[in-house]
Amino acid sequence: MSITIADLKKLTPVQLEQVRYACKTDLWFLYDNILRNPKNKRELPLSETCHRPIINNFVKKDPAKTIEQQSNIKLRLYLSARGTLKTTLDGADCVQWILCFPDIRIVILSGKLDHAKEMVGLVIKWFQENELLRFLFPLYCPDIHEKLPSDKFECPARTPGIVQRGSTIAIGSTESGWAGAHGEVVKLDDFENEKNTATQDLRQARIDDFDDLDPVVEPGGYVDVLGTLWGEDDDLYCELIKRNAKWIAEGHDPEMLIVKQPVWKLKPGVELKKVKEEDIEWVIWEKLNLGNLIKQARANPHKFSRQYLMEVLPSEVKSFNLAMLQRQIRPASELPQPHRCWSFQNWDLAGTSNKPGVDKSVGYNVFFDDLGEMFAVDCVSERFSTPTELATAIVMLAKQWKPVKIRIEESLGARNLEPTIIAIAKREKVNVPIIWVPPVKEKNAKINRISLLEPGLKTNKIKFLAGLPYIDVLFEQLMHHPNYSGRRHDDEADCLAQLWEYFKDKVYSISILEMQPDPEELFIFRTRDSHLRSDDRVEIKNTEEECIDGLPNVLSEGLFG
Repeated sequence: MSITIADLKKLTPVQLEQVRYACKTDLWFLYDNILRNPKNKRELPLSETCHRPIINNFVKKDPAKTIEQQSNIKLRLYLSARGTLKTTLDGADCVQWILCFPDIRIVILSGKLDHAKEMVGLVIKWFQENELLRFLFPLYCPDIHEKLPSDKFECPARTPGIVQRGSTIAIGSTESGWAGAHGEVVKLDDFENEKNTATQDLRQARIDDFDDLDPVVEPGGYVDVLGTLWGEDDDLYCELIKRNAKWIAEGHDPEMLIVKQPVWKLKPGVELKKVKEEDIEWVIWEKLNLGNLIKQARANPHKFSRQYLMEVLPSEVKSFNLAMLQRQIRPASELPQPHRCWSFQNWDLAGTSNKPGVDKSVGYNVFFDDLGEMFAVDCVSERFSTPTELATAIVMLAKQWKPVKIRIEESLGARNLEPTIIAIAKREKVNVPIIWVPPVKEKNAKINRISLLEPGLKTNKIKFLAGLPYIDVLFEQLMHHPNYSGRRHDDEADCLAQLWEYFKDKVYSISILEMQPDPEELFIFRTRDSHLRSDDRVEIKNTEEECIDGLPNVLSEGLFG
C-alpha cells in the first residue's frame, strides 16, 4: 500500500519520527514507500527474489553510530543483470546515507561520466521533487525551483560553519578521471562497460584504477561496487572475487561481501544454447521478458552467461593448452638450415595511436622449411604513434629477415601506407615484396582461422623459437581461444594464424613438387632465390642489372608483387 501526504499528515509527531527512523535504517521501506512513484507504471514494487539480496548487501545504517562504526566490512560487490534496478537502489542508498549523516561525502565513479551524472540527477530529483521526502526531511531538500548542477549535490542540511572538503556527492569516470575526490562512501556503479573493457589492457586499467582508490576513500570508509560482468575471467569484478577467495583460503575472515544474482535457475544439465521455457525453474523478476532472455541465451551463450547469470562460461571446445604449446618451443640449434628454409612475414595492422588500450600492430616473421613446417622466430607488437613509425617497422623487419613475401590485409586504409613504405625501403635499400590481401568478412573468420593452428601444433608442423618475443602473450591468447574472440586482445594469435592459413598449402619441397599436377599453383623453392606462383611472381636477385639504387628490380609494381 502506497503512502501519501495525507497519510503522513494524520500521524502524531512520535509516529512521524518513527517513519523518519525507518527511512534512515530500512532501505526497502525508504525506496518502496517513499522514493518510488506508484503513479509511474514503470516504477514497479520491489521483488523479494530480485531486490532483497542487493538491499541486504548495502551497509545497514545506525544513526547512533559514526560512519566508520557502521560495518566492519568495507568493500561490497554486487553483480546483477541490466534492468534489475541496481543503479536505482544504489541511488536510494546514497539518499539514506545523507539522511543519516548530512555531512557525509559520497563519490560516484562510473565507466561513463553521463551515467554518474544520471545517478546524481536521480538523487537531486528525489530531494527536490519527491513530496514525501520533502515533507519528512524539509531541511535536507533544496528549493524546488533552484537549478542545480548536474555533476554534484550539496545537501542544505550540512552543519553550518564547518569547512567541507568536497561536495555531498561528487562524481568521476574512467573517461574524465576523479582527481581531488574524497569521500567516506565511494560508489563504483557500472564502472566497467562494453567499451572500457574491450581489450585486455583496458581491463587491466580498470583493475589499476580500483587499486589506486586509496586516496579517494577516507579511513574507515566504504566502497560499493555494482555492475555486470563484461570480461572473461580477467576483469575487475572477477579479480575482486579471486582476491577474496585467496584471502579466505589463507585463513583470514572475509573482508568483502559478494552477491551474484542470476536472472534464472535452470534444471540440471540444460545447455544455454538449447534452453526452452520448460527448462527454467524460476526467474528472478516477473518484469523480465522470458522469451527475449531465451532468445539471447541461445544466440550467444557466453555473453548471456556473463551478463545475465554472472558466471564465466567455460569454453565448449578447448583448442589449446599450455602443455601443447610449450612442447613446440625449440632452441635455435633446431632451426632448419638456411638452404632449407625461407622467410615469410605477416602484419596485422591497427590504427596509429599510443593511447593505452588501443590495439597494437603485430608483425610475425616465420621460416617455412622444405617439409612445410613453420617456425615462428620473431614478432613485433607495438602501438605506433604515426604512420611513418609503422611503415618503418614494416621495412626494418623485412630488412632483418629478407622475406620472400610479406602479407598484409588491405583494410582500414592500410594501403595508404604504401608510398611511405616505398620511400623508407628505398632509403634502407630493402626489398619489401608485399601481398595486399582483401580481408575475409565471413562470420567467425578469425575464430576459424586461429583454430587451424591446433592441428598444425599437434602434428609438429608449427614450432616456436625459444625466446620468441611476446610468446607469453601469444600462448595466453591461444589458451583463451575461442572464448569471447574480439573482446580480448588476440592480435598475436590471429597474425600467426594468417601466416599459417595463407602459406601452409603453398610451400612444398622439390620432391613434393614433382608429384603435383599444377606447379604454377605452388611456391617453388630451389635455392635462396625464390620463384612464386604466376600471379604473385617476383624474383629476388641482387644482380647489378636488375637493381635500381641497389634494390631488386620490382619497382615497376612499386616494390609490391
